[in-house]
Amino acid sequence: MAAMSRKRKKGIIKWSFILVTLGLYAMLYVKDPARAYHALGISLRVLLQISIPILIAFTLRVLINMYVTPEGMRQLLSRGIGIKGIVFSSLAGLLSMGPVFAWYPLLKDFREKGVPDLYLANFLTSRAVKPFLFPVMVYYFGLAFSLVLNLMILLFSPLVALITSFFTGKDT
Repeated sequence: MAAMSRKRKKGIIKWSFILVTLGLYAMLYVKDPARAYHALGISLRVLLQISIPILIAFTLRVLINMYVTPEGMRQLLSRGIGIKGIVFSSLAGLLSMGPVFAWYPLLKDFREKGVPDLYLANFLTSRAVKPFLFPVMVYYFGLAFSLVLNLMILLFSPLVALITSFFTGKDT
């Protein structure tokens, strides 16, 4: 009986944000319909912007859960992927798109399957470099600044990852 009430509480908590948000939109609509439509339009644009990365991460998560078993991941890692893992996680971080929170569930699955924190932290740190935004960065900050900053991020992301894995105790 107590477990059912806990489940019910969790369900109420999960839906409370949505219900409160809808209530605020309703109150705004009553007070100023034009602003309510404008706010709703902005919210829908944000939802559309984050839906594609979330869908990609969800699809990858499903595929990984279907084809990558914890035992397979352990076998791969027991062979010691070393520098290849650093390079791969750096490239994956460079090429990853969308908001970082969309990647958290996928990275959590990797971690639970035995991927060391070293590679996860390296991936997250390498995400700071965005090759497709490099021309924009050069426009605003100049070539020297942009090159040096991006190279320093890439060169030191393995060090940041190593320090992270040292302190979390989940190193290679």
